Formats: sequence, C-alpha cells, structure tokens
Amino acid sequence: MILYFSAMGNSRFVALTLAKALDDEVVYLNDKIKSSDYSPLKSKKPYILVCPIYAWRTPRIVQAYLDKVELQSNKSIYVIVTTCGSSGNAGKYAKDFFESKEMNFMGIKTFHMMGSYIAFMENPDPTKEDEFNQRTKQGIDKLIPTLREEQPLVKEKVSLAGRFMSFVANPFFYRFIIGKDGFYTNDQCIGCKKCEKVCPLNNITIVDSKPVWDHNCTHCMACIHQCPTQAIEFKKITLKKNRYYNHGV
Repeated sequence: MILYFSAMGNSRFVALTLAKALDDEVVYLNDKIKSSDYSPLKSKKPYILVCPIYAWRTPRIVQAYLDKVELQSNKSIYVIVTTCGSSGNAGKYAKDFFESKEMNFMGIKTFHMMGSYIAFMENPDPTKEDEFNQRTKQGIDKLIPTLREEQPLVKEKVSLAGRFMSFVANPFFYRFIIGKDGFYTNDQCIGCKKCEKVCPLNNITIVDSKPVWDHNCTHCMACIHQCPTQAIEFKKITLKKNRYYNHGV
C-alpha cells in the first residue's frame, strides 16, 4: 500500500508512478488528514510512504496523522521523499518514528525534483517539469526490483551539515518560520474556495468571498500553488514568482 501526502504534485507523481509499476493500492493522506479519518489501514504488501521533505525531515503533519493510525498486516515500511534540496538526516528520524510504532523500517530514498517552496526557496521553472519527471521516473524504475523483492534500500549518505539541519534547523523552522502570518490575496481572487478545499488542515475559511488563514498552518503551500488565478501571496517573497503544480502521470 502506497501512502502519499502531496501539496504541489511532486510526491503525487512519485506515488502514482510507483503504484502503476507495482500494481499497488494508493491512499491519499491529504484527504484522510482533512477529514480526520484515523481508521486502521491494512496491507499485505510492505507500506510505502511518499511525501515531501519539510525542513529537512518528513512533514510533522504526516507523522502526526500516522501516529494515530494503526498500520495492520504487513509490518514493513519504506519511506520515499521528494525535495529540491537536501533531505538532511530525515531517514534517521523516520526510522525512529516507525520503529516506535513497531514497524520494520526498510530505508529511505530521496528524489530531487522541481523546487516549489516559493515562500523561501527557488522560483520554479514549469517548462522543466518533463525533464525532472523523466529523471525521477528513471530513478523509480531502478528502485522497483528492490521494492518487489521486499529488500532494504541502499543507505543514503548523510553529511554533517545534513545532520545539523535535521537536528537544529528543523525545530527552529517550525517554531519561528512556519505559520499563517504573511498570507493574503490580491485583486485576482475570485472567491472560488479552491484554497479552502485543498488545505489539508482545514486552516482556511472563506469570509466575505475571501480566504482567511487560521493559526494551524504547516506551509504546504497548496493554497498558493493550486489557486487558479494566482491570487495568493506570502509576504512579498512570492511576488512575480511562478506557481507550479506537477500534473505528470
């Protein structure tokens, strides 16, 4: 069973590509989280978690959800992450988490894809989507035999800087950077409620035809990247930056 969380489509692309190659079931965690559906999951095959990297670890929103969910039957799990930079020491923290749930952690694999966290990182170039997706697909093709044979993944090397970012920068980032302050709409907002619909934390409500952000924000940026009129901004950082959603697969 493939469990995936995705706000901007990169992890969705990886999850659906894996599902097609492995003929495996897919569960979209965004919907589960949004509806507070903590019912047990059951899989005969090893679980595969696919998600982006947030602040050099797997997202807290995903861990918080899985902490409340019983993963039944098969007790092995792989973690596959997408990022435009470093995944830091994410594997260590994922291993600790899943072993605390008495799961057999089978390793982590990082796929470097188009950057789309435009609140603090690069301006994505949508014309390069096919290039990134094809390269990622080639990496997935190489990974498939290992997953089919249910063998552990090759251990990824982690630099000293990566260890520092996951250990020190991650909690700093969540405490001082991630939050609702800074989101607003420009004159292009049409009150379509798409942002409210795609927010996995139900953090956006429409008031007088305009979105209002509450305090429970995880900076997934789904609202910005999936807005059909590019009406949402974050401070002045996102002004004139491209919006991007990976529509591959």
